[in-house]
Amino acid sequence: MGKPARPVFAAIVALFALSSRTCAERAEPRADRATATGEQMASHFDEALAIRDALIEGDLETARRRARSLTEWRASDLRAESAGYVTEFRAAAQAVQDARDRGTLARAVGRLAASCGDCHRGSNVSVELEPAIPPPAEPGATAHMRRHLWAADRLWEGLIVPSDDAWASGIEALTTAALRPETLSPDLPLYPRVEALEHRVHALAEEGSRTADTGARIDIYAGLLATCARCHGLLAE
Repeated sequence: MGKPARPVFAAIVALFALSSRTCAERAEPRADRATATGEQMASHFDEALAIRDALIEGDLETARRRARSLTEWRASDLRAESAGYVTEFRAAAQAVQDARDRGTLARAVGRLAASCGDCHRGSNVSVELEPAIPPPAEPGATAHMRRHLWAADRLWEGLIVPSDDAWASGIEALTTAALRPETLSPDLPLYPRVEALEHRVHALAEEGSRTADTGARIDIYAGLLATCARCHGLLAE
């Protein structure tokens, strides 16, 4: 029997691909590409975001493959005090490449983003991002998923910049009422699982509103990524 969820899932994937290319909805780094370091940082931002997006789409193999270049990075032009941060960044990228399951990979992606944030903070580097326009709060599955994607971007910025304001914005966007599962799929057998995953996202947002600890935020963000990927995989079955 055909899966009624597929049309909705296809729409979500198309939405995700479009949003990934839309600067009005995605914050872009204002990196100084005139220097080697600036070019590297902008490249890392793009690559890390591509890894994260592949995970959300459920494409674990692409996420692992794209991490390879980050494991090989040699930061010869950075200050000596940044060496420890570079080591952690490469270790996090290696953890992405080595991850064999969705949850482990999600944790490694969160760790990768936080390693960038730690380096920026520890090196007194100010990372500026072009402001991202929040999507309107409209009814329906597509608008709800667009809101989830926008929120995921803000949480990402919260770790990678790092920015408490960006983190708080993402958390707030995820505290809206959970989407009714029948809106995503008319396939009755999927109701309980989709509903559980949807409520899991909002429960993670509640946890995220109560902590400023980086380690806890990594866990919450990883849980969000893994839940999104699991739901998308479920709807694609």
